[in-house]
Formats: sequence, C-alpha cells, structure tokens
Amino acid sequence: IMQSLAQTFPQMNWPTLPLTTVPYQFFPIFSTTLCSGHWLIYKMMQDLISKSVPVIFLAMRDNFAFYSQIFSKKSAINLTEKINSGAVVYADCFSNLYEGLSTGMLPLSESTPPTFVSQQPSKIIQLQFLQPSSVEDSAKISAENSKRFISFIEVLLGKDIKESPFLLIDDFSQLMIQGGIRETDTIEILNTLKLITAYHPRKVSIILNMNQELMPEKAVKSYLQAIENLHIELHENLSGYSKDLSGMLKIVTSDNVESQFYRYKVTEYDAELLDY
Repeated sequence: IMQSLAQTFPQMNWPTLPLTTVPYQFFPIFSTTLCSGHWLIYKMMQDLISKSVPVIFLAMRDNFAFYSQIFSKKSAINLTEKINSGAVVYADCFSNLYEGLSTGMLPLSESTPPTFVSQQPSKIIQLQFLQPSSVEDSAKISAENSKRFISFIEVLLGKDIKESPFLLIDDFSQLMIQGGIRETDTIEILNTLKLITAYHPRKVSIILNMNQELMPEKAVKSYLQAIENLHIELHENLSGYSKDLSGMLKIVTSDNVESQFYRYKVTEYDAELLDY
C-alpha cells in the first residue's frame, strides 16, 4: 500500500511504517459528506490498474455506469474491458438495493439518463442484501447480511486473480445503512478483513473509505484505528469555504506519532494535492 501511495501521490511525504511488526496492509480513509474520500479511491484504483496490479473493487456507493464514466473521462481506462479481461474483479453491492423502485425514488446516478446503462459487463458479480420486514427481525437480518458479506469476500478472493491483489471498498459505511448491519456485526466483518490481510495466501491489501457522518458508531471507528497501518482523514478547510480548495487531508500513522497535513482541490475528474 505504501509503495502504491507513494507512486500515486509522489509529492506527498509518506511516512515509513514498521511493516515487519505489522504483517497486514489495512488502510482506512475517514471522510465526511462534504469532504468525500471517493476521489482517493478513484485515484488509487486508476494507478493500480495502469500498473497492471490486480484489483478487487466493491462498489457500494454508485452504479457501474458512474464508475465507467469516471475512468473513461479521467484516465481513458475502459472499465468494461478491464473487467472482462479479469484485470479487475468488480463487485456490485449497489444496484440491487434499488430494484423495483420508481424513478423518483432512485439515487441521482440511477435516475439520470446520461449515467444509466441497461447492460453491464457479464463478469460483474452481484451481492444482494436482505431487507428487514420489521424492527423485530433486524438483528437476525444483520447477522445474515454480515455472513453474506464475509462469504462474498471469500468468493471474490477465490477468483482467478494474481497474487497480492488490492481490495478497494468505495464506501464501507453503506454496510450499516443499506445492509442494515449492526455495530457488533460490522466489527466482526472488520476483524475478518484484518485476518484476511494477515493470513490469506494471496497477500491481500485492503483500502476502504468510510463516511464518518453516515457511520456515527464510535466503536467501529475505534476498532478500525486499532487494526490499521495508517489512515487518512479528510476535513473541511479550517479557514472556511474557499472556491480554490476542497478541504484538508491528514495522514496519521497507527501509533499517532507522525501526522502530516495537505490541502487538496477536487475537480470533476481529477484532484490536486497542495502543501499545507
């Protein structure tokens, strides 16, 4: 992860981590609604694909058409070709959530014609969450959806993919929101992901984005910080709104000994990092 980050953002002074004492590669991004971390996921994924690094991508926030357009406009990467060739294992954890809803109830990316496609690559893998029919069965559904998600990850890692893949999750907080997965089950999922990075024979590295405002449970964030190598925090500008800046970026090592600050500006299809 550190090598990839250093190559993707060469202008940033990434800290050197004691990886000999941390056998796994686990890297969360803590973002907010106004300061989204999705541009970091796009940029890392773009860099990994361009270097032929195997990628497993869990799309939990937007549909395939949205990501296809982002990569096509931003880096001329044909996401359909990458999926069909096996260079990218694409898991759709988003579209099935909205099946049967009227157009007025759909998210913007699904209801707006320019970003909607009726056909997707045949190799896209779908994950369907169960939805509770009452408050009484929410705990049961949470446990079942948690098992489904863990089994789904195991299926993805069992695909014909090269060693040392990167598993990227665009919005982990959607597990609790759309999947109805409770705090304790979410922590169990994180523990499973940690074990995968530590012991899986494919040597998996995991990068996940989490909207802190959509996942207010402090225990989840605390557990993430306990198992990470380092994390990135995205915040609004300390001086207030600026049309020239999108926010502040903070890199924090797991021991909180070393922190670094940067400013960033996000455009429609790219992002620029600036010194603090």
